[in-house]
Amino acid sequence: MSIKILLTLSFIGSFMTLHSQNALQDTELILNDMLLISERYVAPGADGAAYQATSGWASTAKSLDLFEVDASIHINSLFIPKSRGAFTITNNDFNALRIRGGETATIPTVLGGDTNVFFDFDIGGEPNEFQAFEGVNENQLFHPFFQASIGLWKQTDLSIRYSPEIKISDAEYGIFGVALKHSISQYFKRTDDKSTNNPLEVAVQVAYSRFNSGLLFDAFQIDGPDAEDPPLLFVNQLDVTLDSWLFQGIASKQYKNFEFFGSAGIIVSDAQFVMSGEQGLVLVLLNTLLEDLDASRTLVKGDIGVNYHIGDFYVSNAFTFGTFANYNLSVHYKI
Repeated sequence: MSIKILLTLSFIGSFMTLHSQNALQDTELILNDMLLISERYVAPGADGAAYQATSGWASTAKSLDLFEVDASIHINSLFIPKSRGAFTITNNDFNALRIRGGETATIPTVLGGDTNVFFDFDIGGEPNEFQAFEGVNENQLFHPFFQASIGLWKQTDLSIRYSPEIKISDAEYGIFGVALKHSISQYFKRTDDKSTNNPLEVAVQVAYSRFNSGLLFDAFQIDGPDAEDPPLLFVNQLDVTLDSWLFQGIASKQYKNFEFFGSAGIIVSDAQFVMSGEQGLVLVLLNTLLEDLDASRTLVKGDIGVNYHIGDFYVSNAFTFGTFANYNLSVHYKI
């Protein structure tokens, strides 16, 4: 356990010695149990954010002409599967907490819904309780952003995406990312027919994204030993900062106004979590513990989609499949 955690625990313990000399040890055990719950609670949020951050980077394998620009507006929708909305926990998982009314309980992740599960515990011999974290209680999470690509030399495209911090329903989003796409099909002999028999285009792409999301949920709190004191812990938001790398191969083929495309890729991501609410010692300590979570992920995803071209415009529909399903709708204009 880090020096920072020990110092904070000591401070809390000295504060609570009015109630028991064992308060410090009780608090340490309870926080370790809360960390176990928190890790399982936040993990699906990190995975979902990885799919949100890496969707829609490419809607075609074809390269832009030199210095040609493709500007686009995207609306992204992440579908939340029931399997990632809850997890099961037992009393055997805990050092100090006890599930009220049973040995096991199913409680929400940050992507889940409401719960009536309570945990009982003692601090310095005094009984206490708290209700399990609740989730955002949504079936889908929406995320809009802007993206622009420019054609460079050697049939390589540079793309940049951005959205300011915006709030939609019970979630806040912001993203910045950059990507490079390079044509592979340019190295193979192909037809020059550009009418109805466009050749199969193949490309590879690498993309980096920093994605920030704030997921609001019903307030969670642990009351202090004195009812007149403020709660020891009060949180109502999970902030996720995700750094992700996407490595993918893309193939596309155009037939008249329609262009069909598909891709397969690997996502390598790392997330940082911060609980937000009313500032206090226990919240500081909980966030210190969250800093030590191993939130590195390697995920696999596939995309299929279709574009419809109208002059310099085209509309793109892309579906992502993997641990999560994702839909990306975008409108593009070529300059």
